[in-house]
Amino acid sequence: MSKKKILMVVGCLLFAVISFVVIYHATKKISLSEEYYEKQEDYEVNEEITGEDLEKIKDKTFVLYVSGSNPNSSQIREMLVNIEKKYNTQFLVISFAEFKGTSYYPDIKYSSSILILKKGEVVASLDLLDENNKDIFESEESLEKWLKGKIYL
Repeated sequence: MSKKKILMVVGCLLFAVISFVVIYHATKKISLSEEYYEKQEDYEVNEEITGEDLEKIKDKTFVLYVSGSNPNSSQIREMLVNIEKKYNTQFLVISFAEFKGTSYYPDIKYSSSILILKKGEVVASLDLLDENNKDIFESEESLEKWLKGKIYL
């Protein structure tokens, strides 16, 4: 085989491997930190954490709802609570005012966002203000489906 053909075959194989890795990581579900799969005794539904609390748990993997003054905020919280109950999980809630004082704020600047955080990094986010996400927030089933596509419930 000529060098040109060998380079072409190697290039195609390299492209295939890179494509597989990117697709695999983009669709890979993650597990929450163990403590978020069983509600803690002192956990109170809809209890909001502070920005300081959020900074202290950067080594964990969890779902965070950044609540705001959006009229749909209480409906979203209710949907999340129902999903929590169904799967005996715990999602965290923080007000947008508290969230603005965290290291995550430069990346996520909107309230009414659901974030999946893994060891200090936002690995998935869902923003209510994004037109592409409107249908996900329309029903508990669609929100649950989105979450189940990202995390193990």
